[in-house]
Amino acid sequence: MTAPAGPISLAQERLRVMLADCTTFRALVGATTQEQALSRLFHDALPPPARGVEHTLDELRSYRPFGLVSTYPQDGHTLVRDTADRNAGAEEAGRLVIEIEWDVPETIANDPAEAGLRFNNAVGQIKQELFALAGVHPYLAISEIGQAGYFRGPEEQQQTKGDYLVYQLFIEWGQQRR
Repeated sequence: MTAPAGPISLAQERLRVMLADCTTFRALVGATTQEQALSRLFHDALPPPARGVEHTLDELRSYRPFGLVSTYPQDGHTLVRDTADRNAGAEEAGRLVIEIEWDVPETIANDPAEAGLRFNNAVGQIKQELFALAGVHPYLAISEIGQAGYFRGPEEQQQTKGDYLVYQLFIEWGQQRR
């Protein structure tokens, strides 16, 4: 796999490492170390399926829970210089997206309120932990974390995709200029 290089993928990698250092994310994915947690975090998409164009249910279950880190389509990364001085350094800023996907345990599959509450509790803790790490080297200087989306996988696809919840967070980092 290609190593992150350049400002866009390095920002994603910093957020990926940050997430791997969140105690609650580690607990959610069953990891005890950063390395184990990083194995559950991917840039932009899951690895390709073993066969065909879509992951099998078994493949998806083997990945879940997992996180995807990507750059937001608009204002995903900016470089800004306040002066015409070509020797002045540029300031970076941007917006990233974290998507966390979690299998709904069979024991609470028929209780959507309980499943939602458990997942929301975990994601809420992760948001707090990300803020606590924000700006500390080598992490991103996060200025805002918000909800970009939340949904449960369609019931009609449970036979092929499983029963899962997805939480999408947007992460504003650096000095935003609007």
